Amino acid sequence: MKEIYKAITDVLVNDTDLKGYVDYTSKKVNIRRGFSIDGEWSKLVVFHLQGELMATDFSPQIRIVPLLVRVYDRENDLTVDDICERIILLLDGADLDVVDKLHVFDCSYDGVLIPLSYNESSKAWEKVLRFALTFRVDSIAGTSGKPVRKRQIGRQGN
Repeated sequence: MKEIYKAITDVLVNDTDLKGYVDYTSKKVNIRRGFSIDGEWSKLVVFHLQGELMATDFSPQIRIVPLLVRVYDRENDLTVDDICERIILLLDGADLDVVDKLHVFDCSYDGVLIPLSYNESSKAWEKVLRFALTFRVDSIAGTSGKPVRKRQIGRQGN
């Protein structure tokens, strides 16, 4: 999964418009993967993957994984909408293929999970976007190869 996070980070951090909206610098790192919103910031974009969703035509290699993108601004609610629109433009249909590991078929915008509102605990305006990543796992983690499995149908020993 770290390869997907790197691909998403590359898409977001390499966009000069988005970096301008959030006053991004490599020192602030206010566009980042994670759950925590700690630190000093006035505008912040954090993203993370949720657990996989079961597909009706389930295959262990094909996975649908929700991506949540949280956008915060402590000063202006209208800026949150601008940042969100830019993120939707960047990620909806983005090329997130990871060589030799994953083939991302689609990254599609799935709607607003939390509408624009003031978050009292963070003392900032917040909006949470949801995307759906559909991908195929082409390689597994580790170096010892794929496990050998032989599933038996029916009872043994008859």
